[in-house]
Amino acid sequence: MDVRLAVWGVFGGLGFAFFLMLIELLRRYGGRDGAGSSSGAPILADSSSTAAAAAAAELSVANLLRQVLRDFSYQQLHQATNGFAQGNLLREGLFAGTLGGDGKEAVVIKSVESREMFDAEVAMLAGLGHSSSANRFVQIIGICSSSSAGGGGGGGGDCADGHAQRMLLVLRQMPNGDLASALRRGDEFKSSDGETSESSDSSSAGSAKPLDWITRFKIAIGVAEALAFLHHDCSPAVIHRDLKSSSVFLDEGYEVRLGSFGKACRQQYGSDVFPVYDIYCYGKVLLDLVSGLDISSCCDGFGEAWLHRALPLMEFGKRDAFLRLVDPTLVLDEDHVKELMLLAVIAKSCLDPEHAQHQTMSNVLHMLQNPAFFLALAGQG
Repeated sequence: MDVRLAVWGVFGGLGFAFFLMLIELLRRYGGRDGAGSSSGAPILADSSSTAAAAAAAELSVANLLRQVLRDFSYQQLHQATNGFAQGNLLREGLFAGTLGGDGKEAVVIKSVESREMFDAEVAMLAGLGHSSSANRFVQIIGICSSSSAGGGGGGGGDCADGHAQRMLLVLRQMPNGDLASALRRGDEFKSSDGETSESSDSSSAGSAKPLDWITRFKIAIGVAEALAFLHHDCSPAVIHRDLKSSSVFLDEGYEVRLGSFGKACRQQYGSDVFPVYDIYCYGKVLLDLVSGLDISSCCDGFGEAWLHRALPLMEFGKRDAFLRLVDPTLVLDEDHVKELMLLAVIAKSCLDPEHAQHQTMSNVLHMLQNPAFFLALAGQG
C-alpha cells in the first residue's frame, strides 16, 4: 500500500512528467520502433536500395490494379446510386449505392477531386488490402476513371458524365458508417428524449442509441492498431495525414476500418513529414470518443477553445473536473471512469506539442491493450 501511495503521489504532483518518462522508456525498450529513429526518420540502407524498393512497390501496385480492382463505367455507378440522388448522399462527395441492382453488394462511391489524391488513395488501399492487417482498412472494390485500364467490370474505363471527367472510388460499405456519424447519432438520441430517430445516413445500422463505453474503447484500440501498422510495420512508414473521426469507418461489429487515404504518403529519407502529426490527430480522435463531440474535424474556434479548456484537466488527479466535459450519454461504472481517464492522459501525451515527439503509436497501443497494468502503475488499479 505504501508503494501505491507513493506512485499516486507522483501522479498527483508530477503526474504528467512521470507519464512522459514512462513513454520514453517504452519508446526505447519496448514495443515496435522499426519504422524510424527518435527523429522520425526511417532507417534505410542506402539510396540505391531505396530507389529499387520504390520501383518494386510501384510495379506491385500496378499489378494489383490490373489483377484485383474492378473497372466500372460512370453509367454503372450512376445507376447504382439512383443517379447520385440526394437520398443516397452520405456527406459531400460520398454516396451509398448497390451494385447489380439486386441489393446484394452494398458500396460507397467516393468522388475524388484531384488525380494526385485519387492515385494516392487507390495505391494505398490496394496495397493495404493485401497486407497482414487488411481487416483494419476500408476495402476498395474498383475504380471509375478516364485513365483506368478497362475490361474488369465491363465499364471500359469511361468515367465521363457528359460534362467532365470523374474520378470515383468504389468502396465496400461499412454498415455502421463512420465514427463522426455514430457520435452524431448519439446526439440525435439526446435531442429526441430517448426515442430512436431516423438517420439520413443509409449506411447506419438504424439505431440512434449512443455508443457505449466498451465500444468506444474498442474503437480507440482499433484506430491505434491501424496507425501502428502504418507507422511501424510498413517500410517506409506510411503517414495518413488526414486522420479524424470521419475517416474512421465501422463495420457490423463496430470494428475499425480506416479510410480517407487521399493525403497519405510514404515517409522518405529527408522528408519533413513525420508520424507526429498522425499522433496529434489521434489524440483529437480520443477526445471525440470521450466527449461525444467532433473535435478532430473542427476548423473553427470552438475546437481550439475546447482543447484549451480540457488539456489542463487531462490528468488522473483532476478527474472530477475533467468528467464534467465527458459525453453525458455515457453510462460509466468506476472501472470505465478509470479507463476513460487513461484515454485522457494518453490523449494529452499526443496533443501536448512539447512532448508529442516522444510518443509513438506502438507505445499508445501497448498502453491501451494493457490498461490494468498502467492504471495500477498510476495508483488507479
